[in-house]
Amino acid sequence: PQVVLSTVLPYLAIVSAAVGMSDTAQSYINVVWLAGRFGSFVAFTLWTGWRDRWATPLVSGVALLIGFSLVALAPIAFTSQPDVPNWGGIGTLIVALVLIGGGWAMVYSAGLYYAMLVGSSDVKAGAIFEFLLGAGYAAGPLLGLFPRLMSSGSADSITLALGAVTIVAFLGVAFFKAWRLSRQQAGPADAVPLK
Repeated sequence: PQVVLSTVLPYLAIVSAAVGMSDTAQSYINVVWLAGRFGSFVAFTLWTGWRDRWATPLVSGVALLIGFSLVALAPIAFTSQPDVPNWGGIGTLIVALVLIGGGWAMVYSAGLYYAMLVGSSDVKAGAIFEFLLGAGYAAGPLLGLFPRLMSSGSADSITLALGAVTIVAFLGVAFFKAWRLSRQQAGPADAVPLK
């Protein structure tokens, strides 16, 4: 979810302008995904039926993918006159951001719930979970920046793109090493089998 969110948020200003939103309205559209996320957190707090279900990651992944796709399609979803807001595109963008916020909250809630369940509510389990979120926040903008830098063709852009790939690779290696270390320290008696 962090990669989707970190890729969409910088692109949001471009999409908002493309659907004809004013500068003031563009600042308010950023709140929509947060409202979707907050509403989902409230729903998952009140309703516990999502726990220990295989449908939870599936539904959250589908919500994120559909939301991401709708953000990309919002400017071309409906046609509009020049200098007139594209209300169909704005509506598509709002639905997309609510889906992204809801999917993000579902992944976060389920991930933290499972990390604490497997980690026996240990602080280290929560720390590893938050590390993974931070890695996603770093990887998302880098992955979103990579195609743009590579397409420009200048030597500086290609160098920056390769640097971004190096950073993402470093984060992957750091995650793998942290995961291996936590598995070695946990031992076979602490392992929780998946159902």
